[in-house]
Amino acid sequence: MNANDDNVIEAIGLRKTYRSGADELVIFDGLDFAVRRGERLAIIGESGVGKSTLMYLLGALDRPSGGTIKFNHRDISGLSDAELADLRNREIGFVWQNHSLLPEFTAVENVMMPLLIRGATHDDALAVSMAGLDEVGLRQRASHRAGELSGGEQQRVALARALAGKPKLLLADEPTGSLDYRTGGMIMTLLEDLHRTHDLTSIYVTHNLAFAGRSDRILRLDKGKLEMSGDLFHAETSNQQDTPYQTAAMGSDSREPATSPDDPGAGRSLGETRTKRSRTAQWMAGLMHREGKHYV
Repeated sequence: MNANDDNVIEAIGLRKTYRSGADELVIFDGLDFAVRRGERLAIIGESGVGKSTLMYLLGALDRPSGGTIKFNHRDISGLSDAELADLRNREIGFVWQNHSLLPEFTAVENVMMPLLIRGATHDDALAVSMAGLDEVGLRQRASHRAGELSGGEQQRVALARALAGKPKLLLADEPTGSLDYRTGGMIMTLLEDLHRTHDLTSIYVTHNLAFAGRSDRILRLDKGKLEMSGDLFHAETSNQQDTPYQTAAMGSDSREPATSPDDPGAGRSLGETRTKRSRTAQWMAGLMHREGKHYV
C-alpha cells in the first residue's frame, strides 16, 4: 500500500496572502505537508505567524491563495461554498480558544445544533447530544446556559458539540489558551481520550509546549515555513528565558492580536459581531423550536 493512502490531509504548495493597501502580505507560501490517519499533530509558532489562518484553510473555512488541499485524497479547492459547508458539517469537528457557545441556548441545545443543521430529527439529535455530554462528564449540566458554566465546562460542551456529528478530523485552535493550567491539563487529557475513543485524526494549534509534547508530531510555523520540531522542541523547553512559549505553557492566556489576519473578527465592529450572533440565535431558535418543542 502506498504510504500516501493513509493521509487524511495533504497540503501541496499551500499559499495564503492578504491585500494591505497596495501591498500583498504573504502569510505563508509553498507549504507541503501531510497528516496521517489517526495522528495527533501539534502546530506551534509565535503569535501572528499564521497558525490560525492555516487551520481555517485545513478546515475548509477559507480558501488558499494558491496550492492544493486534499481531504481523504479529494481536492477540495474547487468545491462550492455549499459543498464546503457540507464537508465541514459531516467530516470536521472544530474547537476554538473561545468556546463559541451561543449564550441564548442550553448546553445540550448547543451540542444539538450541527445535527439539526444536518437534518437530524429532534429526538435523534437530543439522544446523541445527551450521550456526548455524558461522555465529557456534563450530563447533569445539560439544561444550563453557557453563562452558567465554568470555563472548563464550556470547553467540554464545545468538545461534545465538535464530536456530535462523528467527524473524522478534529481541529483544535488553542483549546486551552483561555484556561488556567490545571483546567487546561484536564482538557488536554480529555482531548487525548476522545481522540482514541472516536478514532480521530487531530490537529492542534497551541502555545502550550506541555500540550504539544504529548502529540505524535510537532511542526513549527515560522516566517511562512513549516519545520519539524524534534530537537527544537526540547531546546525551547529547556531555555525559559529565550522561548516565547514558556509562559503560555504555565497557563497564561495567549491570544493572536486582534489586528492579525489570523483573527476572523479582524475589521469587524463589535456591533456587527453582535448583530450576526443575534441573527444566528434567532434562526437557531426557529429551527429548534419550530414544532413548539423544547429539548431540556
